[in-house]
Amino acid sequence: MALGVTLLGAVSGSASAQVADDEDRWEIEPTQSPRSQGSLVAEVLGGLGGMALSVGIFEAIYQPLLMRCPSIEESSGEQASDCKSISSATAGLVTLAAAPFLVVGGVSLAGGATGGNGGYGWSLIGGLLALAPGIMFLSVADAPVAIGAGIALLPIGFLVGAVIGYRITSTAPTVNATIAPTSDRRGAMLVISGTI
Repeated sequence: MALGVTLLGAVSGSASAQVADDEDRWEIEPTQSPRSQGSLVAEVLGGLGGMALSVGIFEAIYQPLLMRCPSIEESSGEQASDCKSISSATAGLVTLAAAPFLVVGGVSLAGGATGGNGGYGWSLIGGLLALAPGIMFLSVADAPVAIGAGIALLPIGFLVGAVIGYRITSTAPTVNATIAPTSDRRGAMLVISGTI
């Protein structure tokens, strides 16, 4: 009986020592680092640069297509008008698909160049959500002036939303966690790190 108690105590003590040894070898070091906001003016200018590049893309696509359209003298006026409409629609669709990414890219690049580190994806989401007022305005507008105002609200709203989305994520703190065993008996090292 005494021998059994002694063996049990030895096994328990060995397991406790092993657990304590394992706990001593692991370190968890969470740290927080504030994000830098960057320059608001630079982000707006970067977004405007993306808009200007979008206009350039439209012209680069539209003008070559327009040159291939027959003139009024060469064909009926209706045929020339249809060709111009198709050329304008084609260039517009390509520009519409590229413009959001160009504007958000301009905001992100300008913000990063001035010390910001906001999220590209959140900036894009902010811009898309900010299109809602312009779309709602267009859905109820019937006068030409109101329609023009609604169309003008779309790029302005997208730029404002993109900048807000970028700055919100740029000011949020990051949490860094590092899990690292100091060393084991054979001298092995392991570091696992992550950022939230």
